[in-house]
Amino acid sequence: GAYSYTLISTTLVAATADTPEHCRVYGAIRPEIRFGLHLPTAWNGRFYMQGNGGYAGNSPSDDRTLHTAMRAVRHGFAVATTDTGHDSRVEPLATFARNNLAKEIDYGFRAVHLTARTAKSLIATYYDHPLSYSYWDGCSTGGRQGLMSAQRFPADFDGIVAGAPVLNLTATHMA
Repeated sequence: GAYSYTLISTTLVAATADTPEHCRVYGAIRPEIRFGLHLPTAWNGRFYMQGNGGYAGNSPSDDRTLHTAMRAVRHGFAVATTDTGHDSRVEPLATFARNNLAKEIDYGFRAVHLTARTAKSLIATYYDHPLSYSYWDGCSTGGRQGLMSAQRFPADFDGIVAGAPVLNLTATHMA
């Protein structure tokens, strides 16, 4: 279906001793999904998307998020991240979901899917070449996100690593 996104910033990040040169893109998908995309100058032709932990909500520019993303950039991957539609600093734990179906849906599956679609489109435009393979990697909530992606949107990723997935969120919370 149709959706809209906005690019907030694009920055060419110079190479350091730890990280190769790459273009860092931050954007937003309506209504409140924020994403980060990192495009290495020496691209290996592949796309890597990292999962979230807990209730997500971590900013794509968060140091921990960037640490994982840069590990993949060092191996030549174009990398995407998402906050799943809320900011955990403003709405901690699951408070974002109270009386907010849109944020529940974004957290549940929509944010990962639309971030992957948006990233793939931007990757093809940036490199003037489509990607060859796409991978998902996540644990806990990230594992659940990977399984949800495989079930709902099997064309989004060629390979999925779903570690320790939260399979029954309701029972987990009740316990």
